[in-house]
Amino acid sequence: MTDIRLIAFDIDGTLTTGAIQLDAGGNEQKQFSVLDGLGFRLAEEADISVAVISGRSSKAVMARMSSLPEGNVLLGVKDKASALACLQSKLGVTREQTAFVGDDLNDIPAFSNAGLKIAVANADPQIKRLADYITTKSGGFGAGREAIEWILKRQGLYESAVQKYLERELMNV
Repeated sequence: MTDIRLIAFDIDGTLTTGAIQLDAGGNEQKQFSVLDGLGFRLAEEADISVAVISGRSSKAVMARMSSLPEGNVLLGVKDKASALACLQSKLGVTREQTAFVGDDLNDIPAFSNAGLKIAVANADPQIKRLADYITTKSGGFGAGREAIEWILKRQGLYESAVQKYLERELMNV
């Protein structure tokens, strides 16, 4: 596997369960896994950028992804391949240094711009056929964390990322 420097994720069905609940006022609620958030931190400790690209705009997603750099949260995107290419250019990474994690047909264009294609367990069969790796966990249940850990372990970065994370947490006690 090449040196992954950017991991980009779809949101709905990948980092969430895919269910959308609306309250009486029409406000959207989504279910995320806390496991994925810690996975993002581990990627950062390994100097790997994390980004999200979604075809939908959502206040819930903006709130959940507030810890990511502003330019790494791309919502309301119709062309995920172009959005991913812009991120690659901005961050100075190549296609081969990019992983994309998705679950449905609208993620196929982004797969074309990623050197490493990852599908979550509950992904559409066509996405799974294109994937280099399929997580054992479904979207919204830690699939993002699993994908990050899989990459970190294959690059020999997992143990040092965990150590850096723990050291930072102990410093903040």
